[in-house]
This record gives sequence, structure tokens and C-alpha cells, in this order.
Amino acid sequence: MSTTRSKLPLPIAFSVALYPTLLRPEKPGPSFPGGRRPSPSASSVTRRENPQAIPLAFPAAEFHTTPTFSFFARKNLADTEPYSGFLWQMWNRNCRRIPSLGLACICALIFLGMPAPFGILARTLTNEPVSGFGGDDFGSIVVGVHGAGGAALDAMAIVNVYTQSHELYSSATVGPGSTRFDGVPLGTYVVEANVPGYFPAQEQIELIMRNDQQQVSFGLRLLSDPSSRPVSTKPPLLAPKAQRELLKGLEELRANHREEAQKHLQNAARLAPSNPEVNYLLGVVAWQSADPSSAIKYWQKAISFFPEHVLSLVALGETTLTQGDLGAAKGYLDRAVAANPLLWRAHELLAHVCLQQGMYLDAQHEAERAVELGKKEANESRLVLAKAFIAQSKRIEATTALHALLEQKPPEDLAVSARGLLDELARMSRESATSSSALAALPLAPAATIHVLQPLLPPLAVGWKPPDVDERVPSVEDNVPCRLDEILPKIHRNVVLFARSLDRYTATENLENQVVDEHGTATRSRNLTFDYLVSMREIRPGILNVDEYRNGSLSLDVFPDGLATTGLPAVILIFHPVHVDDFEMSCEGLGSWRGIPAWQIHFRQSDNREASMRTYRVHGTIHPVPLKGRAWVSRDSLQVVRIETDLIHAVPEARLFGEHQEIDYGPVRFASKPVELWLPASTDFYTEFRGMRIRRRLSYANYLLFSTDETQKIGKPAQPHAAAP
Repeated sequence: MSTTRSKLPLPIAFSVALYPTLLRPEKPGPSFPGGRRPSPSASSVTRRENPQAIPLAFPAAEFHTTPTFSFFARKNLADTEPYSGFLWQMWNRNCRRIPSLGLACICALIFLGMPAPFGILARTLTNEPVSGFGGDDFGSIVVGVHGAGGAALDAMAIVNVYTQSHELYSSATVGPGSTRFDGVPLGTYVVEANVPGYFPAQEQIELIMRNDQQQVSFGLRLLSDPSSRPVSTKPPLLAPKAQRELLKGLEELRANHREEAQKHLQNAARLAPSNPEVNYLLGVVAWQSADPSSAIKYWQKAISFFPEHVLSLVALGETTLTQGDLGAAKGYLDRAVAANPLLWRAHELLAHVCLQQGMYLDAQHEAERAVELGKKEANESRLVLAKAFIAQSKRIEATTALHALLEQKPPEDLAVSARGLLDELARMSRESATSSSALAALPLAPAATIHVLQPLLPPLAVGWKPPDVDERVPSVEDNVPCRLDEILPKIHRNVVLFARSLDRYTATENLENQVVDEHGTATRSRNLTFDYLVSMREIRPGILNVDEYRNGSLSLDVFPDGLATTGLPAVILIFHPVHVDDFEMSCEGLGSWRGIPAWQIHFRQSDNREASMRTYRVHGTIHPVPLKGRAWVSRDSLQVVRIETDLIHAVPEARLFGEHQEIDYGPVRFASKPVELWLPASTDFYTEFRGMRIRRRLSYANYLLFSTDETQKIGKPAQPHAAAP
């Protein structure tokens, strides 16, 4: 493990390198009674059993000959009365989570002459002082409840306060403003807010000293909030043979060799029948063969397996638009734009739909975005933009758009339409026509006159990793101020809660690993599945270390191609308050991700601060790696929904010449209690290191939560069905 600056209470560091397979010593896995993980005390959930790792007697120094990719998490323990704050927090975080440690913690409390605070666990509604504390050892809890973004709620909120043993301590009904619970004995509580039509919310608080006051502010999300949807599963990486067949099919399709393309694509379909790229391209072949019904079936099959496959959504949107089904077309195209806001054709088609539905301002915005993204390819968008301006009585803007279209030397039919509109605008200007007569003079083009293009083909691979975050800035809304100084503290708070959840859950981790060439084509691949457990332990007084166990072991030999990658999901801790000075941050504006309005925040390692978030370790030598990147943070919940990172520069001394990471986070809810954790869903990691290019995908499912007295199963997050457009 690699450490970072000691003055930071919660730094995160990563390190990567090749390792020898046979000489790797193992640390023992977490100790559970009988060699098993804790079993649920009040649930019928069947827990997976992980084999206990066997400690090997290798010299400790050999750990440093094996490079790792890991992270440390430190937490400042309560600095209150000597020992008491420390032991109380260690009781909460360790003793109650691992029953075998309970006796040791009890003995420590007795040895120090401090009574264990068991009274708080049996607290009822009697308002009697808790055993172990003086009668004056009370604090207060102040709770405010509002909608996302601070909006007022349309119903009263029920606020419940529970003890650590989940017994109800007190309850109140909250309207506008806040409610206050006074005379609360010191201890740890869970505060919960419930409002009909909204997702419930919980937060754990601690009253650790006399007259302590804890404030809780809940921003509840509507059940219809798009950020409440689980992150859609990505299609598995294609095996090398299927990938070769797909690429050959795409090459033949680009060369207009439909029969050869179909052969290769059908070979790929036999190897990967649910892959959306394969089904989409088979749909393109059918479309080019004048078989639109078969094409539609292939595209619908693609989105039935993976609802966010953008090209299939665009193709279906265009098809339904030309058939005159505006509602269905808008449904498909809205989903396409939400999944990939950088595809100009989706914006152009959506502008057509909005224009015909009389949504002229929306048509203007979509057409402007299409022109911005498509440049010369989006000439038809300029015509739609001019029509949207005319419909809003913006003749000057319409004239400018039409002249810009003619300057691009468009196809003759577009040029004829543009010149006809210019003549009509000039005539109406001479006649001083009213806005209503101008609108009447512009019959909106029916769907049949829309230029139907060939379905888009995905580009041939041009690189082994996605573009750098600084190559293109995703679009943001105009005239929407972003006050970073106001939103960052709230993001910090959510990330602190994320860090606290690291020692509360297990999951199934699926690892897909591919060695690729310079074009991104896989030369070999391997898929692995692990029982994944996050464990927190004290490595020295006041500092807790977070370890990742796979199948009950810390061994790095489980990773393929000699490259160990652990701690990747913790890149979110860039936004932990202890790193506030480590990165330069700027807000680019309000964009979107997966249909969620989201603040785009660009970050870059500060030049005057040592890089601590990521390090590469090569034969015991640690190489700090400075990062830059972009994060999307939900406007309403201020939860991080996505992060992309890149290297600021290569690190030749570590033979590191490229790296890119993309990670999505999303809500995970429990089956039998209203608890929601914001957890990593999947991450794609690319690295060019020591002569190898590796693409690795980690995805998580089957979450299990360790709570104070029971274990709840979350289960695999339900994937949304292909929504009816």
C-alpha cells in the first residue's frame, strides 16, 4: 500500500505496476466467526461465503517488490474527552459490525474505567437519561426538509429519529422551515425524512459532547427524478474473435459490400447475440437492402438488451419521424440525446420534431446545438433553425441563418428552399406583414419532405482509448450561472457520506480485461468475478485503512496480465474536503448526463501540491501521477454521477505513456428498508504501461449492506425496460 501526506485525514492514493505471480505474499482476509462473513440476524437472505485467506510467511519487504493499485482512507477520530470519543467511534465502526470484536471493545472500555454506553441502544420514547451519561449530557438535533434545489414541498414531512438499535426515539411532522429535537441524550442516531411522492432520506448523526447541536438538511427527490434510475448496464466487452468479425463487417459496410458485411456480422451475432453494436449494424444492412421492417426489428432488439444504445435510438427516431409518428420519434430522440448529448444528428432530428409540434423555442435550441456539433454536416439544421426563427417572428435571425446555409454550398434542394424562404421574408418585409401572416406564409415541412439519411455508422477505431477530456467540452446551457463556492460544500458533504459507506457494503465485482493494440482491437481477453468486500481497520492510532478483499483475500495474483487495479471507484474522493486545495476546479456550466441536469466541473492537479490521488509503484518505487478530469454532479441532489480522468502528462520513468478512466455512480436502494447509498456502478480504465495497452472494466451488482444489527440485501439493481417512446 502506498501512503500519502500525513497531515491529511482522508487521502486517497493509487499505485500500479506489473507483479510476479508466484512470489506474492498474502495478507489474511477479514476474520469472521467460523471463517464466515456475518449472517443476517433477521433476514432470510443467503450470504456468500468467502474462503479465508491463508497468511504466508514471506518477508514483509517483498510487498514492495510487487506493484499495487490501491488506496488508503484516513479518518480523524473524535477529538473529545481522552479516549472516550475514539472508543465510541471504534465501537460503532468495528465492534458492532464484526461480532467477534465486541468482547475486546467491551474489555477496553472497562479497562479504561469508562462505562460502555449501552443505554443508548435501548432508548425509548420516555426521554429518560441514557445510562452511562450524566443527566445534563444532552444535545439537540435540528432537521429541515425541502425539495431538490431548495424548492418547497407540496406535502408535510414525517421526521423520525432512531437509535443505533433502530428503535424509534422521537417523531415530528415538519412543514415549511425546520423542526428541533431538544434534550437528546448523547450518542449516535439515524434521522429519517418521509414525504409522499418523494424518495425517503436518512442520515446518521452523532452527539458527542454536552450541548452539542447537529443540523440535518434533507433535499428530497421526486420518485420521477431521472437521477433515481439505476445506472444502465453496459454491454460486455466483445471477445477478440467476435470483435474481429464486427470490425470486418463494419469495414465491408463502409465499402458498400453488403453481402460480405452481412456474413461477418452474422458470425459476430452467433458469438454475441445480445451485443447492441452487432444488432445495430445488422439493422443497417437490412435498411440498405430495402428491408425497413427487419431493420426496425434489429434496432428494437438492440435497445431491448441495452436501452441507452444511442445509434439504435437515433435510427428508430428517424424512422418513426418519417412515418409521421411525432410522439414516438420524440421519445426515442430524447433518450438518444440523454445518452449521448454530443451526437449532432440526434439534435437535428429532435429539432424537426419540435418544429412540427409547434415547440419553436425548443426547435431553435436543438437546431443551434446540431449546428454547433455537426458544423458543415448539419446544413439541414440551419434550415430548421431559420424556420424556428420565422415562427417566432425573428426575421433578422432567420435571414442570418439562411445566408449562413447558402455560404456552405448545400445540396441543391436545400439551397432552393433557403432562397425561397429569403424571397418570402423580403416580400413580407416590404409589405410590413404581421407576425401572424408571416407564420401563415411558412407551411411547416411535413415529415415526408425530411431528408432521410443513411443510418449512422460507428467510426472505425482510431485509438485505443477515448479522447482526452480537454479535446472537447460538452455543451452547457446558456445564461445559467454556476456558483462553485456554493455547490462545492454540498458536494463535499455527499462525498464524506460516500466515504463512510465504504465499510458498509459488499458486492459482486465483475472484471473484464483486454490487452489491445494501438487501434483498440483486443488481442486477448479474460473475465473474472469476485466476491468484493470493503474492510476498514486501524493501522495506527487515529488512522483507519480501507482494504479491498476479493474472494476473502488481499492477494494481487487474482488480477490478469500482472496488473493489479484496486481502489478505482474511490476517485470520487477528489471531492472530499481534505483535497480542497489539491485541485484547481472550475465550473463549466449546467450540462446533462443520462438525462440528469448536471453541473460540469473541470479539475486539475494543482502545480504547487504533490499528486496524491494516484501513484504508480514499480519495484518499490512510487511515482506520483497528476490527474485532470471532468465530473458531472446532479444539479438537484449534488451527487457525483460521473467522472472522467486523464493524465496531465506522461510519466516516462514509470513507463506510463497514457491513461484514461470513466466511472459512473448511481443510487442503490435496499429491498426492505428505505436506505439509499450512492455507490459506484461501473468503471472503464485504460492504461499504456510498460509496453502494454490494457482496457479493464469493473462493474458491481448484488450489493449487500453491513448494518449495525442486521444485513440487508439490495440485489442486482433492476434495469429499466425499453421504455415505450
